[in-house]
Amino acid sequence: MVKIVTLIDINRAIVDNITLALANTEFKDVEFASTDIVEEITRPSFYVDILKNKTNLMLQNARERNLELQLFYFAKNRYKSKLEVLEMQDLLSDIFISSLKVTEDFYIHIHGCEFDINKKDGYLILNLELYVLEDITEFMHKDENQEWMEEMDIETKIN
Repeated sequence: MVKIVTLIDINRAIVDNITLALANTEFKDVEFASTDIVEEITRPSFYVDILKNKTNLMLQNARERNLELQLFYFAKNRYKSKLEVLEMQDLLSDIFISSLKVTEDFYIHIHGCEFDINKKDGYLILNLELYVLEDITEFMHKDENQEWMEEMDIETKIN
């Protein structure tokens, strides 16, 4: 059965893709913060934040989503983070430069990675813009007794 991709699915895909890609690196034990990072930051750690979500219906059978996400990486040492942050940029670029695997048969194409570095506080921000287009025909019409028009003939008369 086909499943609509949710924001939780996308968040989980980001976590899973990073965890898998870093499994054989010195960053294999870096965890993801699942709560707000305002209070106290565990170092090193990641945090995923969905900033914007614009969802539209297209032609009655497709859902279009434009998402802006930020992935934060908080370096082990806040004050001596330069090399660690540079290395993490390379690793994250390799992970996200082409696509994000969400399910076995659903990938989201990523056009590029934009990084910001906060040198003072020792963290890296990866900004990602994701575009998702899904066929939602089977989810839009729940009334199974309803008949849908397959063809329509129209005669027009112009005076």
